[in-house]
Amino acid sequence: MTVLTATADAWIEDDKPTLSNNSTSQLQVRGKTPTSYEAWTILTFDIPQGVSVNAASLTINAVTAVAGAWTVSLASPVANPTWNTRPTLGALLSTPNGIVAGANTIPLDASQIPTGTTISLVLTKTGGGVFKFTSTEGGFGAHIDADIKTERTGVQVWPRPDLVDLPPSGASSFVFVDPVAGTDTGTGLQDSPVRTVEQGFALVSGSSPTEVRVQGNATYNPQAGLALPSSNTPVWLRMMGATRPVIDFAGRADTGVRASLRPLNMAGMEITGANFQGGLMGKGSTWEQNVFRDCQADATSPASGLDLEGVKCSATDSVFQDNLMFRCGQYWGEGRGILLNAAQRVTVQDNQFWWGRKEGTRDATNPGVDNTYLRNVWAMWWIGMNAESICGTRFENNLVAWCTYGMCSKHHYKDPALWPNVPPLQPASADPGLTHWMKFHHNTVIDSMNAAFWWPGPAPFGDFVSVQHNLFCGSNVSYVNMIMDSPTIRGNNVIVDNNGYVTSGIPNVPPLMFKQYSGNGTYDSPSLAMMRQLTGFELNGRELSLSEAGFMDYPNGDYRPTASRPVSSDGQPLGALGIPALDVVYNNHRPEAATADFRPDLAPKMIDGDTTTLWFAGTGHDTATATFTLPDDTPPFNVLRYCPWAASAVQSVKSFDLQFAGADGVFSTHSTVRFHDSEGANYHINLGQPVTAKFVRFLTATNWAAATADPPNGLQMGDVSVGTTSLAGAPKTQVTG
Repeated sequence: MTVLTATADAWIEDDKPTLSNNSTSQLQVRGKTPTSYEAWTILTFDIPQGVSVNAASLTINAVTAVAGAWTVSLASPVANPTWNTRPTLGALLSTPNGIVAGANTIPLDASQIPTGTTISLVLTKTGGGVFKFTSTEGGFGAHIDADIKTERTGVQVWPRPDLVDLPPSGASSFVFVDPVAGTDTGTGLQDSPVRTVEQGFALVSGSSPTEVRVQGNATYNPQAGLALPSSNTPVWLRMMGATRPVIDFAGRADTGVRASLRPLNMAGMEITGANFQGGLMGKGSTWEQNVFRDCQADATSPASGLDLEGVKCSATDSVFQDNLMFRCGQYWGEGRGILLNAAQRVTVQDNQFWWGRKEGTRDATNPGVDNTYLRNVWAMWWIGMNAESICGTRFENNLVAWCTYGMCSKHHYKDPALWPNVPPLQPASADPGLTHWMKFHHNTVIDSMNAAFWWPGPAPFGDFVSVQHNLFCGSNVSYVNMIMDSPTIRGNNVIVDNNGYVTSGIPNVPPLMFKQYSGNGTYDSPSLAMMRQLTGFELNGRELSLSEAGFMDYPNGDYRPTASRPVSSDGQPLGALGIPALDVVYNNHRPEAATADFRPDLAPKMIDGDTTTLWFAGTGHDTATATFTLPDDTPPFNVLRYCPWAASAVQSVKSFDLQFAGADGVFSTHSTVRFHDSEGANYHINLGQPVTAKFVRFLTATNWAAATADPPNGLQMGDVSVGTTSLAGAPKTQVTG
């Protein structure tokens, strides 16, 4: 904890509106009554720079004990305050009841406290009775005890670093697993380890907290998923040695680690090869410093509609932190990095999610409420952060890079009856702290193939949503994209303001701010002024150049802010703090133009790199092409990304040849790619050795020959990009140690 002593204190009173009591030995707090004046105490503190305040409490010394409710609110500092110049009360941090003589320690809502700035805490009360506190001049100044998380300087993605700073588990019994020295007839004690992880789980006590220690530098091949029976007693699964153990299910389990019925605290594992989920997380669990990779990696068998993700959590009060996830849910169905399904009070922080088909995270389904996402990285997904039909979740200080859509929000608080344990939500005018609102605050979104923020229909969009202090950079089509926007599906309590838009300085990126689809047509807003006129949003938004965005090194993937980081009109910094410098970078290159050869009865159509609709290969037609032209300065690339959209039941393209050509236009086939079902997705084709090309062509190889003749029968090919990343070569298998 960091102890922060008040740099100034004063009390003010409404019957002496020009007086500042800033040098008295005591401070007063008094509620207004017919016979007494009202008094506030104002305490000022300097909060050091950091990522966030994880916990905080205020300690103040009372002269005598007095009953009565009072409040602690956040406010902007005012020098030598008087009643006439008193600050406006902001977020409510605490509502204590009464004081005792001597030191009073008051827990504060730390999530509302900013870092790297000066704040004031205002103490107020209602009703009779006066609180008297000792001031700095009186010998006992107030102080805050704060747990401030500092900014990370960089995180190595692959190979993943070994574990750091792992505290003791608290287990009372232990089971040891060693594939070399162990045998499954062993007792599991340290001098008689078992050989397999399955047997280690079988020896877990049902009544006492147990830690299963798994020897590292080895690959384990369970014949089925690992599961724990129902119990409230916690279990720990941890590595031994210097290198992570690899648990490879090799397609023999739909869910790798199933712990939905018991708290499991897992650290230091590498999970791979599960068909549907790498893990199923239960209540009160912490999963940290693990690797989840290549789960649901079968490219031949369709699994439309199934949950396919690295980790699924339908629990309460769990933590998922400092994990790496990549190539999970790539091919079929609803492929995601992590799915929170009706989860409550789950924290997802300091993770990196790379390379998947649908959503990096999907937080969905009532009565999901009050989940928190902090300092995560989502890269190369269809949607980075998708939130749907939930309430009170906070996305803050996250980085979303190279996705089709950066963030997506819909259906929030559509029916208050779905959240019976949540008090009725209040408009911002009545609740400046936005209690239980959906909050997308201080995130950085980089190089979206379509939109940085997507607000899709159908009805209802939802209500009580705040999108503020984000930094949107390099979107290919629009920064804010709203589908079917109208007052009937978007509630009255929606804030989109104080965001920054990088609209110049990036090649081949249009300055389009906003795209709106509604019953009255499509509206494109190339400026903030038009966006304000259409929606009432962004009254305080900013347009920025790339040089003004304040990135450490934009071309090389270091999106951390410099000291010249831009701020909004209300003085808050734009974009994410605490994100690492990425050691995996996708150098994104967008096509300049595209042509399409449709079915013979459809005319060819020319599109450019800013357009997202391109149909080709109708019924039974197996020679249709779509050709994309790359910029002349495109360097060699080892990844091709494309965003298709087709109805999963009636798509016509079954597979296509991926072809490349140089400036001479002579094409050669690189590979044949199976087209997977697509209701919107982001696919990544690993090209192996780097390719040099001027043209990319998709040629229909086989066709489903569906019955209907016109769209939506066909493949709608959206944005395409090529680039280079080292993660493409990360191993899919490891040798047993």
